[in-house]
Amino acid sequence: MSATIRIDASGFLRELSKLEADTRALAHQALDQAAAHTAFLARNTNLFKDRTGAARSSVTRGQSGEWAFYVRAGGRGAKHVLFLEEGTKPHVIAARRRKFLRFTVDGVVYFRRKVQHPGTKPRPFMREAADYAEHTLIRFLDDGFSRLLT
Repeated sequence: MSATIRIDASGFLRELSKLEADTRALAHQALDQAAAHTAFLARNTNLFKDRTGAARSSVTRGQSGEWAFYVRAGGRGAKHVLFLEEGTKPHVIAARRRKFLRFTVDGVVYFRRKVQHPGTKPRPFMREAADYAEHTLIRFLDDGFSRLLT
């Protein structure tokens, strides 16, 4: 005579498979929301004044693969975005199209063949937006996993 104990893990495996699918969906949604949040924060930063709107309107987000999301700024109409993000060193600006540069300081108009630009401080609006969105991503994942596991 023998006794047999049968252990059927099929129900467990179904639940495990469902948990895996739910986890993947949650992670994908979290990444998409983090990219959207990063783009929103970058567009609405107060780290710089955008006289033309070109820098802000150049901020886009997208997806380059199933698990690859991006936020991009700059491009054709906003080539100066990198200078905003990283700043510039002191440099000379020389007249190219005309004989003189024309600029106004305190209401006085000046003409010069070249000027020494003092450089600009970095205004890391993309980095700041990404750092903040990273915290949002972690919070979203924490909340989502808590819901999945209860």
